[in-house]
Amino acid sequence: MASDRATFMKRPAEDLGALSALLQDVRTENVRGARSKWGDCELVSDEFLSEARRRRLASPRDSFIVLGYRAYDPEFAQRRRIENNQGEHQWAVIGGTIYDGTSDQFSDSAITITPVGDPRYREKLRQKTTPQFWMSLQAAVDLWDARKKLSRSFRTTARV
Repeated sequence: MASDRATFMKRPAEDLGALSALLQDVRTENVRGARSKWGDCELVSDEFLSEARRRRLASPRDSFIVLGYRAYDPEFAQRRRIENNQGEHQWAVIGGTIYDGTSDQFSDSAITITPVGDPRYREKLRQKTTPQFWMSLQAAVDLWDARKKLSRSFRTTARV
């Protein structure tokens, strides 16, 4: 955890401030109501990471989406009778720092920014790309297929 904390502390203060403000903006734009609901974490983390990359606050090499488990506040878990004290969750990681825009789902503050290695977060799967990447890749493939079909139709009509 010491190296994680060192990575967290190395990030320039202006980057942390800009990323924190961006996370707050993305949350405000995408979460309806005072508290986030189940399913908001995917939307907020995807939008946050895409926008951070677009603004060059994060590079694809040091940023990714994590699907994993987040621990509940112990008193909250006891009141709700949650057996294993954790729930499935999604958050963004940029340069060794966790950015969670929907941590209020776990009876915590609305936004949590903490070093990777925080015991409340347990990683299950890393996802380097965002859904927007897959959508743009699909659009490129569709364009390529259309170009090939058009090319074939020109060759067929030229022979006739």
